[in-house]
Amino acid sequence: MKKHTGFILFFCAAIFIFLGRLIFMQGSFLYGDYLQQFYPWSKVYSEAIKNFAFPFWTRYVNSGFPLMAEGQLGGFYPVSIAMFFLLPFNIAYNYSIIFHFILAGIFTYIFARKIGIDGWGASLSALIFCFGSSFAGCPYLRTFVWFPLALFAIEKYFDAKKFRYIFYLGIIIGLQLLAGFVQMAAYSVLFYLVYFLYGLKVRKTVKISDFIKIAASLFIAFILFFPQLILSFTMADLSTRAQASSGFALWGSFIPFNIISLCFPKIIIYGPQLYIGVFTLVFLIYAISVYKKEIKIKPILAIFLVSFFLALGAYNPLYVLFIKVTRFYSFRNPSKFLVFSGFALSILSGWGFTHFFKTDDMKKRFKALRAAALFIAINIFAFALINVISRVFKGQILEIGRWYVTNYVFGKDYHRHYMQTYLSKVDAFYAQIIDSTSVSNLFMLISLLLCIAAIIVVLHLVKHKSINKLYKFFFLAVIFSDLFVFSFYSADFGKNIKPFSYINQTHNAILQILKSDKENFRILPFGLASENMPWWVKPSANMLVKIDSIASYSPLAQKTYRDELSSLEAVDNSLGLLYPQTKALKDNHDLLKLLNVKYIISSEELNFDFLEKIIFEDKIWLYKIRDYFPRVFFSQNISDASIKISKEINLNILDYRNGFLRVKLSADREGFLIFSENNYPGWVAYVDGKQSAILKVKNLIQAVKLCPGEHDVIFKYSPYNLIER
Repeated sequence: MKKHTGFILFFCAAIFIFLGRLIFMQGSFLYGDYLQQFYPWSKVYSEAIKNFAFPFWTRYVNSGFPLMAEGQLGGFYPVSIAMFFLLPFNIAYNYSIIFHFILAGIFTYIFARKIGIDGWGASLSALIFCFGSSFAGCPYLRTFVWFPLALFAIEKYFDAKKFRYIFYLGIIIGLQLLAGFVQMAAYSVLFYLVYFLYGLKVRKTVKISDFIKIAASLFIAFILFFPQLILSFTMADLSTRAQASSGFALWGSFIPFNIISLCFPKIIIYGPQLYIGVFTLVFLIYAISVYKKEIKIKPILAIFLVSFFLALGAYNPLYVLFIKVTRFYSFRNPSKFLVFSGFALSILSGWGFTHFFKTDDMKKRFKALRAAALFIAINIFAFALINVISRVFKGQILEIGRWYVTNYVFGKDYHRHYMQTYLSKVDAFYAQIIDSTSVSNLFMLISLLLCIAAIIVVLHLVKHKSINKLYKFFFLAVIFSDLFVFSFYSADFGKNIKPFSYINQTHNAILQILKSDKENFRILPFGLASENMPWWVKPSANMLVKIDSIASYSPLAQKTYRDELSSLEAVDNSLGLLYPQTKALKDNHDLLKLLNVKYIISSEELNFDFLEKIIFEDKIWLYKIRDYFPRVFFSQNISDASIKISKEINLNILDYRNGFLRVKLSADREGFLIFSENNYPGWVAYVDGKQSAILKVKNLIQAVKLCPGEHDVIFKYSPYNLIER
C-alpha cells in the first residue's frame, strides 16, 4: 500500500478539486437530459427501493410507463440498489457519481500498473481517463467505469490461464450490462474480444480452450443480465428503433475535422471532443513511436485504432457498408466509440510518461519531442487559418451552409425541424465559428497559450539535451491544471453541473392549482419546444412534482403511443420536438379526454369552447378541459368514434398506485370498464378473481368487458408476463 501512497493523495486531491461541488452538495448533474431523464428517474427509483420494491411501472409519464424496462435507469445494478436504499436521495444521486469516478481512477491505475506503467504514469492515466474527454460527467459513467477492471482480469488470465479470471470477467461484463447503457456495454464486449485475441496473438499462446473460456464469460454475463434483457428487449421491440434506418445508425458520427480538439477543444461546435491535455501529447507520441517493441501496449493501440475507425461512422465507407449489409440500425451515434479512444489514449499517455523519463535512448526521446512540437504547431496554424477563412469568406460559408441544409438536412430522416429553423442554425453556427476561433474567448486564449507554451518547453528540452526528474512534477501539474480548466467548458462536464437552486419551482401559482386538485388526472404540456415552459412540466421532470402527464421522453418511446400523439408533439424519442399546430388540440379533443387529460399547460393562448381558462402566469396559460374523463370509468362501447361515460354507474376505486388498480362497481347493463393507462405488455386483469382478457381502446389504453352485476376488478402490471395478447 505504501508504494501507492502518491497515487492515493494525488487522486483524492483530483476528486476534491474536480467534484467539490458534488461532494459538498452545492450542485449536481441537473442540466439537459439529467433533469429530463436521469435525475427524476432516480428520484422515483430511490422512493421505490426504500420501500423494498422496484419501480417496474410509473404513472407519471406516457399515460403509464415501464420504468425498469428503460435500461438507462440501471434498476438492477447492485451499486444503485445499495446507494439509493441506504442514503437520502440527493446524497445518493451525487455520491453514486463520485463513487464511480473513484472506481474509474482506481481501476485505471491498477490496470496501468499491471501492464508496466509506474506510479507516476498510472496516476496520469487515471487523471486523463476521469477528467479528459473520455466520459467527464457523461451519463454512461456507470457502465464504462468497469472497462479497465475487465482488461485487468484479462491480463491476469494471460499470466496464469486460470478460469477464475474469466469468471471475474463475466461478472464485470454483467455489471456493465446492468449499469444502464447496454450500447456501451455491447461495445465494451467488442473491445474485450479485440484485446483478448490480439493479446493472445502477440504472446503467441492461442489455444482452443481460450475461446471456450471467453465464451463462458459471456454466458455468465448473459445470465446476470437476463432479467433486464427481457424487459428492455420488449420495450425496444415496441419502439421506433425497431424500424430504424441507416440514417439513424449513422447519426452522430465523429467529424474528421474535430481531431483538432486534441489541441483546441473549445473550437468544436458540433460533436464530441477528444482531449487529453496539450502537454500530454508529448508522452502519447513517445508511446506510439516505440510501440513495436512493447507487447503489452500493442492491444491498447489496437483499441484506439479500431474505436477511432468506428467513431467516424458516416465518414468511414467500411462502417457504412457494414451497417447497410447487416441492417443493424438500432444503435446510433458512432462517436460513442470515442470513449474507448479516450481510454486508450490515457493508457498510452501514462505508458509514454513512464518510459519517457526512464529511457536512455535520447534519440527516441528527442524524436518524440520534435514530433509533438510539429503536431502542435500544425494545429496552431489550422486554428489561425480557420479564423482567417471564416472572416474573409463569410458570404461563401453561409451560402454553403444554406445549400447543405437545403439538400442534405431538411426533410431527411430524423431531421424534423422547419427550414427556417435550420437556416437560423446556419447563422448561429457561423457566429460560433467566429467566437470559437477568437482569442477574445477566454478558453480559446488559454488553449492557444498552452499550445505555445508546450512548443517552448519541448524546444527547450531538445536544446538542453537532458531532462531532470523534476520535470515529472512540472508536467503532471500543468496537465492537471489544463484538465481542470477544460472541465469548465467540456461538452459533458462543465455545463451539466448546476446548483440545486436550478430546480427551484417556477410558475408556482399554476403548480399549486394542480397540486391542490386531489382527483386523478393528467396534464398535456402544449408547446414543449418553447423556452418559456417551466422545467417541471417537461417529461420526465414532472415526476419531481408528482404530476401525471401524457408526455414522455425516452429513446425507446413506444411507437404506437407516439404515433397517436404525434401532432401534439408531446412524446420525444430523443429526436426533438417541434411547435405543435393549435389545430391539433381540436383534432385530438376526444383522445385527450380518453387519456384523462384535465389540464393543458400551454406556451400560447388558446381559444376553444371545450377549454376553460384558469390562470395566466409568466407567459404560460393553464386551461381545463370542461368535459374531461376520469382515470377509470364505465362505458357501453369502446369502438365508436366518440366513447361516452355511463355516469349513472357508480364505481369505487379501492386502490390505485403504480402498476395496480382495484375497483368495485355495480353495473345494471353490459359494458366495459375502461382504465386510462397505457396498454403495455405485462398488464393482466382479474374480474371477480378470474383472469379476464384486456381489450385495447383506441390502440392506447385498456378495458375489460363486464356483464351486469357487482364486480371486483383488478388491473395489475406483471412485468414478466409478456405473452402477446
